[in-house]
Amino acid sequence: GLINRVIALSATHTSLYSQTGRRDVPMDEILSSVVRRLKDIHGIALGTATKHFDPIRMPAQAAIPLALALTETVNCHFSAKGRLTPGGVEISLRRLGGPPAPDQTQLPGTPAETIRLRVSGPAMPEFSDAPQSGPEASPRRMLTQFALQLHGKLTIHNDGERSVVELIFPGVPI
Repeated sequence: GLINRVIALSATHTSLYSQTGRRDVPMDEILSSVVRRLKDIHGIALGTATKHFDPIRMPAQAAIPLALALTETVNCHFSAKGRLTPGGVEISLRRLGGPPAPDQTQLPGTPAETIRLRVSGPAMPEFSDAPQSGPEASPRRMLTQFALQLHGKLTIHNDGERSVVELIFPGVPI
């Protein structure tokens, strides 16, 4: 599992590193590629994950922590193949708000939109509400750091038999 995790994070970082010279990065394409790569690494069948990514473009410096947060979260779910069912992991990147209406002015320094990354899947020990230590605490610590890099808020909770990870952050002007 640790080897797959390192490979997944490394592959995601390597593909994003090639984007750093660009002004903006198409996150729907990047995140779709991350999910495909994780399926290959873990030998996950088609239909195991459903995804919906709004067409959002972000600067590369914001795209990196977002893609790594997705990698870490989905990797935890895909590592537990035995618990996955078709459609078992739901992944979305959505705009929650947009620019102000034409007759309104946006205050300087206020983000133009809010973006939410949401991953829902089978309940995982890494995403439980119980205090954690050792290797099980690592995903939560990493996700917290990615949220800080995005100036966002991370929430992790179990909803019955499912774990839900949400990262909400301000849109970054390009």
